[in-house]
Amino acid sequence: MQRFFKNFSIKEVRVVQQSNKKRVVILGAGYGGVIAAQGLGKLAKKLNLDITLVNKHNYHQMVTRLHEPAGGFAEGDEVRIPLKRLVNDNVKLIKDWVEAIDPVNKQVTLKEQVVAYDYLVIGLGSDPEYFCIPGLQEHSYTLRSLNAARLIKTQIEGSLAKYKVESQSEEGLLNIVVGGAGFTGIELLGELAEWLPVVAPKYDVNVKDIRLICVEAAPTVMPGFDEELSIKAADILRNKGVELKIGTPVKEVTQDYVMIGDEKIPTKLMIWTGGVRGNSVLEDSGFTTQRGRANINEFLQSTNFEDVFIIGDSSIYYDENGRPLPPTAQIAMQQGEHLVHNIERLLTGQEMTPFVFINRGIIASIGPKEAVGIVFGKRVSGLLAVYLKRLVHYRYLFIFGGIPLVIQGFLGQFIPQVSIKSDYTTLNG
Repeated sequence: MQRFFKNFSIKEVRVVQQSNKKRVVILGAGYGGVIAAQGLGKLAKKLNLDITLVNKHNYHQMVTRLHEPAGGFAEGDEVRIPLKRLVNDNVKLIKDWVEAIDPVNKQVTLKEQVVAYDYLVIGLGSDPEYFCIPGLQEHSYTLRSLNAARLIKTQIEGSLAKYKVESQSEEGLLNIVVGGAGFTGIELLGELAEWLPVVAPKYDVNVKDIRLICVEAAPTVMPGFDEELSIKAADILRNKGVELKIGTPVKEVTQDYVMIGDEKIPTKLMIWTGGVRGNSVLEDSGFTTQRGRANINEFLQSTNFEDVFIIGDSSIYYDENGRPLPPTAQIAMQQGEHLVHNIERLLTGQEMTPFVFINRGIIASIGPKEAVGIVFGKRVSGLLAVYLKRLVHYRYLFIFGGIPLVIQGFLGQFIPQVSIKSDYTTLNG
């Protein structure tokens, strides 16, 4: 309570008390959060809503494309969109960090203030899952944000420069280890395998001196995916020079090596893509979770608090066969759309409807010129899969920003000055 009055002024409390609008607070501007903010923003006047979108950045970042700037084939502005371009004026934007949620008193504690709500939408995404592997969290990089992608690229180029400058180079300086061969790991490996032969000569390094190694505990790459396409993806990576160490879990990571089984791989760069768990804020705030992902019902409501809706990677939802849906952008976007539908029905006295995921397929790029995937139940690979992957991206841009965003995204591939960019200053003035 003391913390509440410290961060929330008397004037702000009065404003909230005097308003007869329903306060909807959305945490996170990921795929689901943006869709929810857009949909509710359009219904704000009809439903008499006061909508607030809280995000730690003033832009939406395309997490599914972060492997591109990490691999040197995309700039930052190509994988982020300013939030001002995505939501209308009915949505208040707050750039801040979420520290805690108090679902009993209906308050969210941010780093700079406290926000009260009538209905809360949580789309905070996920955190890396380190599985208690010694040294992994302390000595690995993750691909969770644009700045993380830039850091990986910078680290690789720094190692190349250091290798040529120092007469006695550190052991493993040119060994790059990627832990995990799921979709994120595969896409990153494909991008790096294409980029390294391009960047190495710039530092007078023979690309043959570089080792790009993938370590995966499961017996195959892309665990749980179509077996035929998984084998194809592995063959593509091997042909690109990637060393695949499958069925070999990571045992330990230090600043000098990665231990897998009885083998010690010297390296200064370990990139971990081997698992995710729900954002820690939910578990810390009293929600029932499984590996940090909060339990929800068929209407996307928290099983603990019916005025809290949870979508995307922050939640765990089971299909008709009792299997948990994977944390993907496609699912988050569909949940965001359905959430808007259910809140509208809830506030107009109608019964909410259960969420049903429509699986349109998934495609993994393996560098700019290779991809594998399943689209509407059909296997696709090669150039067809590459073009379909691009179409998926343009469809995503269209859903978010209409034809203008699609045109700008398309032209940005050929004219860097036209890439998606705008003012990235603070949202709060």
